[in-house]
Amino acid sequence: MTAATKHLLSVTSAAVLVFTLHSISNAQWDSHIYIRSEKYRVAPDSEIREMGFEIPDVRFFENSAADYLSAINSYKDLPKDLNDPFYYALSNKWLPEFKELEKWVNGNEPMFKELNNAAAKPFFVFPILKPEGASVFHILLPHLQYFRHMARILSVRAKLALSRGQFNIALESWRNCLVMSEHFNQEPSLISGLVAIAIRSIGTKAIRDTVLRKDLTLLQLQDTMKMLKPFSEKPLQFESAMRSEEVFGIQGMKEIFQTDRGLSDLDTLFDGDSLTKAVFHLSRITPVPRIVFQTNLREFYQELNMIFSLPLPEFTRFYNSLESEDAAPGEVKLWGPAKMLGSALYSVRIQYARSELRTNALMLTVALQTYKKQHKQYPQTLADLQSILDPIPQDPFTGMDFIYTPIEGGYLFYSVGQNLEDNGGDRGKSHLWSGKDVVFTSRVEPCKPYTPRDQ
Repeated sequence: MTAATKHLLSVTSAAVLVFTLHSISNAQWDSHIYIRSEKYRVAPDSEIREMGFEIPDVRFFENSAADYLSAINSYKDLPKDLNDPFYYALSNKWLPEFKELEKWVNGNEPMFKELNNAAAKPFFVFPILKPEGASVFHILLPHLQYFRHMARILSVRAKLALSRGQFNIALESWRNCLVMSEHFNQEPSLISGLVAIAIRSIGTKAIRDTVLRKDLTLLQLQDTMKMLKPFSEKPLQFESAMRSEEVFGIQGMKEIFQTDRGLSDLDTLFDGDSLTKAVFHLSRITPVPRIVFQTNLREFYQELNMIFSLPLPEFTRFYNSLESEDAAPGEVKLWGPAKMLGSALYSVRIQYARSELRTNALMLTVALQTYKKQHKQYPQTLADLQSILDPIPQDPFTGMDFIYTPIEGGYLFYSVGQNLEDNGGDRGKSHLWSGKDVVFTSRVEPCKPYTPRDQ
């Protein structure tokens, strides 16, 4: 990697990777759509091509986006007086006195049907919404805010179903939540990827709490593990956003730099095969006033994708090895440490790893409870689970098995976390991502008593 590329990597997260787009077609949509009664313009395919994006071949009946749009529009808002019971049920358990909340959940059955329809389809290609004449930076994502809340509703619905003895509805709700995260990870933006991670986190936490707090039958545990297996085998992928980064980055930089005084030789910079050197003035979008860039952008993005395709342990070691370099005379030194992509994009990469870790840990948790149900005790080693779960999910930060220890009346297993250091199961602060080991145990905090805020 050239020194200049390291410098550019360190500012790309601030300057470019706020939003990324991949191939998408709007031909299947009307010229406008409504989201919760608000009208939005759908960009025609001709504009999409002008922005530099390709048009994919996704048939309408395979696209879940219309079903999710219907789900958003059929959703009944949560009344303010139900906030307390809703969030208590989400974080703790369903209580018999939540009669009004039960009516509200039942009233959202049309939304649940649309989510069922969406979960049966393989693709999620939402239309590009953009005001006429607006730049690529003004693409709208008004639907983002609704997906996380729908994931929460699905988790609450699952707890209501379990209180009624309707395990199949709970399993369906969990699955639809995880499928939603998988679909949303296809959405062509980094912020959408982060929402997908949040949705996946809501779903995995709800399932883990249920598995540890409820005495599920052996068949229910086996059905849960069967439902989870494809999500563990195919974790959310950061690479889908990175593949589109080249298209959006080049187009977005053109829009910025064409209005920036002092920039010349755009064709050579963006499309040329030979190395070039230019000074970009980016004070309007980043605290760094100058970037020295010694290769064309297409080569830069090829290198960027190569770096992000590294296995996580190699990526982490590579990131930690990069050091800030002094600027040449007369140039401004970039903020330190000038590591690859700076902390912002590194954090995004880590968020995807954490999502994979949560899912793998959940699979292990269900397998451990299954083993206990069969043998009346927890196993001595993770290898004992192979008759239940093969292959054994691994710690994504190391590519090796989680570190497992039987303890009195239960178990403890952990990941070494992003610092790649085994701290002996010391999680540091109480926060799950404190920087030390990421610890999971068979012990679960008891539910808090329900006390509405007005009391």
